[in-house]
Amino acid sequence: MNKFILIAGLIFSSWSHAVESTVTVPWPEFDTIYKERIAQDLKTKEVTEPAPVMVLENIEYDLKVHESQVTGTVSVNGSVLSGDPEPLPLFGHNIAVTNIVDAQNAILMAKNGRYQLDTVESGIFSIRFTVSIPITDFQVKPRLVFDVPAAVRNELKIKTDESLEIRQSDSLHKIDGSYFFSPRSELNVVFEHVGQPLTGSEPEDKLLDEVDTPSAVLHSVTFFTSFAEDGTVLSAMQLELPPNDENQLVLDPIEAAEVWSLHVNGQPRSLYVSAADRWVVPLDPKVKSKIVLAYLTRNQKLGLEGRLDFDIPETGLTARQVNLVVGLPERMHMLAMDSDLQPASGRGWATFDSFSGRPHFFSKPFYRGRAFSASVIYQEPVNP
Repeated sequence: MNKFILIAGLIFSSWSHAVESTVTVPWPEFDTIYKERIAQDLKTKEVTEPAPVMVLENIEYDLKVHESQVTGTVSVNGSVLSGDPEPLPLFGHNIAVTNIVDAQNAILMAKNGRYQLDTVESGIFSIRFTVSIPITDFQVKPRLVFDVPAAVRNELKIKTDESLEIRQSDSLHKIDGSYFFSPRSELNVVFEHVGQPLTGSEPEDKLLDEVDTPSAVLHSVTFFTSFAEDGTVLSAMQLELPPNDENQLVLDPIEAAEVWSLHVNGQPRSLYVSAADRWVVPLDPKVKSKIVLAYLTRNQKLGLEGRLDFDIPETGLTARQVNLVVGLPERMHMLAMDSDLQPASGRGWATFDSFSGRPHFFSKPFYRGRAFSASVIYQEPVNP
């Protein structure tokens, strides 16, 4: 602004001096020069926002094995170097956060079956919380497996009882009682029962990391979603499980959902909640189990036209096909479906008793049990 005043003053002074003697600059040229100098002085420089950069510097897992369950504390330390980074995914559905111990410039959130880390402002952040994690296949080949974020320094401290010990692996480096591992997307710790050597081929010096395989591949998993005029959404998942040794199905709870009904093989059942706050569906032993779990959520009220967004929850089950049936009020016409699923005929598909609305059918092969989002675009036709 001072530069503008100085330039204007010089021009005015020169003009005034010229007026006192002889005007040597024509007015149109003076007006053009004057405007160009003002525009050049007031021209704003383009401001480039810094690229968002978040660094996870250190994550420490301090865990203890209690029979088939692992509990302990996770400490996350890092810094935001620039910008405003997006929330960082931390863990998947098979780990439960039980308590936030302390946090500095960090927020732990849950979205689509995963925990995410967000920061309040730039600079150093840290958070410490307690967790509970199940050990899979405890009786035969116990393993601790869960998704982890990639950090520069990853340290695992784990205490086992006398009946278990960690099997040596090239992916875990033991130093002074702690295990360190390189940045990766999954932590896979294999235990063995002391005094119960594994039968079969002789153990090798170098063990390969195991790859998760589904315990069973189902024929199909079907989801139902009925939209009511007032915004109430009645959803259900329907599947058929083969007999399993645990005689139960464990699912992550569906966020902001109220259980409507649960039927196993046509009979009403009660839904239970485990110590890790997961939903437990009791099953009949040694028989197939046809499960229909229905629940209520809320969405926006329906108008003359609009878009309805909804989520299909994570089940962790693998199936050859995933089906979706969407029910809209009779007065509504579906214009489009925004998802990876394709329209289907729905021939032979049976809906559950409480399903309502005009059904629309969609499907997709090769379902891995992951959560996904979908949107319905609808409109009420205008009568001539």
